[in-house]
Amino acid sequence: MPSDRERPSSSISRRAALRIIGSAAAFPLIPPVLPRDPWAPAAVHASWQPRFLDPKDVETVARLSECVLPRTDRPGRRDRAAHEYIDLALSRAEPRVQNAFSDGLSWLESYVFSSRQRKFNELDRSEQRRLLAEISDTSRSSDPRGHAFLTQIKQLTIEGSWQ
Repeated sequence: MPSDRERPSSSISRRAALRIIGSAAAFPLIPPVLPRDPWAPAAVHASWQPRFLDPKDVETVARLSECVLPRTDRPGRRDRAAHEYIDLALSRAEPRVQNAFSDGLSWLESYVFSSRQRKFNELDRSEQRRLLAEISDTSRSSDPRGHAFLTQIKQLTIEGSWQ
């Protein structure tokens, strides 16, 4: 058997080779980290019905999630049906989380109407983004409810991207 001095520097020890082979053999036992590609378009769910959201709020939630992660050269959150995930997550959430979301959505509509004299869904995409940036800026917004709601919708949208 050659000694370490005689062994070429590019070879690996038998012990290291066995570790690599053992690790590779165990790899199929590890569940995938991501259940699906977060950038692939979601399957169209024509029969989907909201469980928690009021049907009139589904479009607002879809637009909000699209503002959080908009379509670029990759699908946006509307394409990924983030609003469906948000609805499902909220239907399983604790009542305090559900109430916080509902109150935040109502607050948003009231704020938009008082500041823009229109509903959120009536604003064009650039105006929606400006409005959300305004609410997100805690130095410009005196009401913490808006910031809390946007934090919640951002979190749910991002979670929905990986589900």
